[in-house]
Amino acid sequence: MPDDDLWTDDLGYIDLATDERKQLKSDTKDLLWNLHEKHPEIFDSEPLEPSDYKRMRKDALFSIGGRLRQTHGADNEDKVEQ
Repeated sequence: MPDDDLWTDDLGYIDLATDERKQLKSDTKDLLWNLHEKHPEIFDSEPLEPSDYKRMRKDALFSIGGRLRQTHGADNEDKVEQ
């Protein structure tokens, strides 16, 4: 049996399904979803109002997610090809 670990050595995953990763993911979701309520001061110097953020966050997050998946998928395709 080989000593190398496909997940960590080749694909770069080091924390799949760990409790720490699950908690960090949950905390990040909470922060992004409630940013306008927990930190309204972030919007003081921006043209975006907290209420605008609340209305537009889902579309913005989907857009960012799609871009990240596209980039990540291309990286993984290169690794698989190699």
